[in-house]
Amino acid sequence: MNLSHLPGGERYLYQLLSQITQGALRVTNPEGQVFSFGEASSSPGLHLIVRDRRTYDRLISFGALGFCEAYMDGWWDEENNQVAEFISLLYRNKVYSKASEHVTLPLIFKVISQRLQTLPTSIQNSRKNVQHHYDLGNDFYQCFLDPTLTYSCGYQLQATDSLETMQLQKYELICQKLGLKPGESLVDIGCGWGGMLLYAAKHYGVTGTGLTLSAEQAKLAQTRIEQSGLSDRLKILVTDYREIEGQYDKFVSIGMFEHVGKGSFATLWSRPKSC
Repeated sequence: MNLSHLPGGERYLYQLLSQITQGALRVTNPEGQVFSFGEASSSPGLHLIVRDRRTYDRLISFGALGFCEAYMDGWWDEENNQVAEFISLLYRNKVYSKASEHVTLPLIFKVISQRLQTLPTSIQNSRKNVQHHYDLGNDFYQCFLDPTLTYSCGYQLQATDSLETMQLQKYELICQKLGLKPGESLVDIGCGWGGMLLYAAKHYGVTGTGLTLSAEQAKLAQTRIEQSGLSDRLKILVTDYREIEGQYDKFVSIGMFEHVGKGSFATLWSRPKSC
């Protein structure tokens, strides 16, 4: 199959699909062109319909995650809604594991370019990214998070530990590692819904400031603080970590710093000043 005339992203997808030897797949692109992969005699075959050409760029920019997000955006579908069967076909033929074998230098440069355009290098971009993810509504996150509303992994001690128990055990471990003492000030960068601050204030007697870029998180975190009677010791600020001023005894950040990017680690560590 001659794919040289196709745009880079579309060509990349078809190079991957050409690895299919078990089963059959037809692909119809946005222009109505049809491409076939796998065993022609295999029945029933699957039919991938690409409705939006942005699917291809999303794939080479963000890999399997980008391809799945393109489906969520309605950019592609399987003709008979057999999406699970389609994903199974890709796994059976080890398409994912073979993906890196077909990445060319032009594609790599394009991916790097698009990645750089989406990195949260500015406060404005960071705020936009956080709000896009977390301002979906607190009721949404309450559907699947534990009562502490902790959006990071827990710490299991017993096989029977509940999710809430594991989150509280994690908070306890962190407090111990920080060596918190009554009266100390704690700043939590990326505080989410305030779970860590609430635990530290209740069990270790600290005062605290939480930072988040999500207005929804801040609103609920402040409500929880008020309901706990800790308004005189805890506060939540809707601000970027690069904007905070002041001195604190202890600093914590749980499940957030990886979003900062390696190149900005020094900036992150330098913002909170210890007394």
